[in-house]
Amino acid sequence: TSSSTPWQTIAKVNSSTFSAGNSILFKAGDTWREELIPPSSGASGTPITFGSYWTGAQPIISGSNLLSSGWTQNTTNVWKVTDTTAPNAVYFNGTFGTKMSSTSTIVALYEWYWASNVLYVWAPSNISPATTYTNPGVETLARNIVVSVASQSYINLTNLHLTEGN
Repeated sequence: TSSSTPWQTIAKVNSSTFSAGNSILFKAGDTWREELIPPSSGASGTPITFGSYWTGAQPIISGSNLLSSGWTQNTTNVWKVTDTTAPNAVYFNGTFGTKMSSTSTIVALYEWYWASNVLYVWAPSNISPATTYTNPGVETLARNIVVSVASQSYINLTNLHLTEGN
């Protein structure tokens, strides 16, 4: 209810109830890696609005997970991390990666492979992907939908950057 005491998760938004005409605002420049499922409908002429506050880049609601820790070296240039959701795509600092057929075929920047709940990626020897890819890092597309409004009506989405849904 105030920019000085904002909610920290979209899960909190999804579990709340709103009235027609309410506005739910996300801070500009911030990123949420959750699915937004508006829990209430607005009304004709008074929709519920999901938008942004503050100045700067549009708030990002992303369908990806950021894998920033837990990396271990598998072979000289191949690193691995537990990732229990099979990704449809992997991004490296925003660059679309190439899915390979096995760990032995990973030989260059932006190549990846996933099997048995483990993601494998290329990074320079002795330099973790957490250090190699930092802006924003290694992201796996984990959610099919970023915003689901199928069960609600009179919903406005404005000034939000919705990205990386499967």
